Amino acid sequence: MNTLFMDRLPIIPEISPDRGPLTMLHFADLHSHYEKYPNFLPLIRRIVEEESKERPVLLVFNGDLFEGGDVVAERSQGVLDWEFMRELRQLAPVLVNLGNHEFDFMSPGAYLAKAKECGLSVIGTLAWKDSGVALSPSMVQAGGLALMGLSVADMNTYPTAIEKELVVPSPEKCLRQMLGEIQETELCPFLISHAGLDADARLLQYLPSGTQVFGAHNHLLFEVPLSGGGSYRHQGFRGEAITVTRVDWSDGQPSYEFRDLAEDPNPPHVDAGWEEKVFALQKRWLNSDDTEIIGTNPRGVSYRRAAQWVADQLRASLGVDATAINHTSIGSELPEGAISRYCFNAFVRFENELVSFRLSGEDLVRIREKATREQENPLACGRGDLLFGAFPEEIDPGQWYTLVTTDWIASEPNQLQYLGLSGRKATGMKDCLKAIIKRALCLKEDD
Repeated sequence: MNTLFMDRLPIIPEISPDRGPLTMLHFADLHSHYEKYPNFLPLIRRIVEEESKERPVLLVFNGDLFEGGDVVAERSQGVLDWEFMRELRQLAPVLVNLGNHEFDFMSPGAYLAKAKECGLSVIGTLAWKDSGVALSPSMVQAGGLALMGLSVADMNTYPTAIEKELVVPSPEKCLRQMLGEIQETELCPFLISHAGLDADARLLQYLPSGTQVFGAHNHLLFEVPLSGGGSYRHQGFRGEAITVTRVDWSDGQPSYEFRDLAEDPNPPHVDAGWEEKVFALQKRWLNSDDTEIIGTNPRGVSYRRAAQWVADQLRASLGVDATAINHTSIGSELPEGAISRYCFNAFVRFENELVSFRLSGEDLVRIREKATREQENPLACGRGDLLFGAFPEEIDPGQWYTLVTTDWIASEPNQLQYLGLSGRKATGMKDCLKAIIKRALCLKEDD
C-alpha cells in the first residue's frame, strides 16, 4: 500500500480519512439563487442534525456559487453567497469543487483566501498559467474514499479576465493521474465533476466498476446506473436537488444509499431570518429600473419547460420555419402575474443576437433528430448543453427552410456541437432573443 501518498493527500477537518460510516449532502450550481437560500438552509440543517447523531456529515458543493448575470449578486459582489457558505460551515465541514463561476466577482487568489477564511475545503483541477502550480488539491480523502474533483476545461465559460491567469488541463489527463495515484492505496474513488457532461461521458471508460459520479455544470436533472453498482447523477440548477449519500463499509467495500431531497415529503419551514436578509439585499441593490413592472404573464412557465417554450414563442413571433436555442440560455422559471425587469432578466440570461440559416430539409431533419436524441439520453449522446427547437410537423428533404437561432449557437465551433453543421454562414437579424420574448409576452421593451 502506498502509505506515503496517503500521508500527503489532504484530509477534511472533522472527517476521519479512515474507512467508516459517512453521510454526504451533494448539491451544485446555485448561481446566486437568493430566493432559494431561506428554503435550503432549514432543509440542510435538519438532515445534518439527523445524520450527525450517528455518523460524520460532509457537505459537498460541486461548483458555481455565483451568477455574474444577476445584478444583485454582481453589485453586492456575492456577499450573501459567502454568508450562506459560512453558515453551512457552522453546520458541518464543507468541500467545494471549483466550477467556472467561482471567479465572477473576484480574482482566483481572492476567492481562495475568502474560502479559507470561511473554513471551506477546496478541490479542483485549475492551475496558475505562469507557473503551472495547482490552485488547490485535486482530491481529498474522507471516510476511506478518495473524493476526486474535476473542473471544466473550456476557458470560454470562465470570466474573460481569468484566461490570463489560469489554465485547465484536460479532464481525461487529470482523472487518469488521480486514479493512478490512488491505485496502490486502499482508497475507493468517488468522482465529483464540474467538467461538464460532454467530458464526463468520455471519462466513464476510465473509472473502476462501481464508482459513483456526481456531475454538474450543465444544469440537467437525471441519474443513470453505471457498471458494478455505480451511478451518474446530475443535480439540476439553482438548488433543484440535494442528494443525501450514506456510505457504509462491509468486507473492505463501500456500499451507498442515496436519497433525493427534492422529493422530501416533509419540507421544513422557511428560515424567516434569511428571508429578511434576501429582502434587505434586494432592496439595497435593486434600483427603480430593475423593479419596474414591465408587464404581466398570464401563465407561469417552469424552468424545465422554459427552453421549449422559448423556442415555440420565437417561431410563432417571427413566423419562420424553425427555431433553436440551448437550454442554458434560460436562468429561471417565469412566474405567473406581474413581471419585473429583474425577474425577466433572470429568466433569459444572455443578450444573444438572433441569426438565421437557410438549410435544406435534410439538414433540418438531422437537427430535429439530434435534439430529440440528446434530450432523451444526454449521457449516451455526450451532450450537456441541450438543444430545444420548434420545427414544422412535416419536413420535405427536398425543400429549403429558414432556421433562426442565437449567435452563440451559430458561431464556430458551436454550430457543429449544437446543430451538426460546420462552416455555414448565418445572416444577422436586427433583434435579440430578449426583445422577441418580451414582444411575445407584450412586455415593455427597453429604450
